[in-house]
Formats: sequence, C-alpha cells, structure tokens
Amino acid sequence: MYHYTAYGLTITSEIPCPQLISMEQANNHFVPDIHIRYGTVPRQLKDPTATGVLYQAKPHQFLLRLDEIGGFWMRNGKERV
Repeated sequence: MYHYTAYGLTITSEIPCPQLISMEQANNHFVPDIHIRYGTVPRQLKDPTATGVLYQAKPHQFLLRLDEIGGFWMRNGKERV
C-alpha cells in the first residue's frame, strides 16, 4: 500500500502515484481521506440522475469510463475503484 498527500488530502493507494508526495513514514494512525484501489467497476449505475458520453452520476456515486484506459467508480466522496 502506498501513502501520499496532495491538495491537503491524505491518500492510500494500491497503485503507485509517483507524481504525488509520498508519506513513506505513515504510521498506524494514518487516516486517509481517499482510498484508491483495484476492483470491479460496474458497466453502469442503477438509476443515475445525470449522464454524459463518458460518465454517469447519482448522489454519492460517480462513474467514469474511458475506452481502452479503464473505469473509475467514486463512492461516498472517499472511495475510488
């Protein structure tokens, strides 16, 4: 697990993000604002309230799908898959 800080936020990530400031000495009391991890991303959201060519959104969820790059599912303003 990687630990970073950026824009006043603390971040844990399963993906290396060398462009962010590393917090190599994060201790057990490290409480991240954002979690970035690998996982299953839905093809679409159930009952989205907003849609665009590449995205769908509803309260507390945002789904972005980029062809040949990946899918990004943000939940509760803290989790990204």
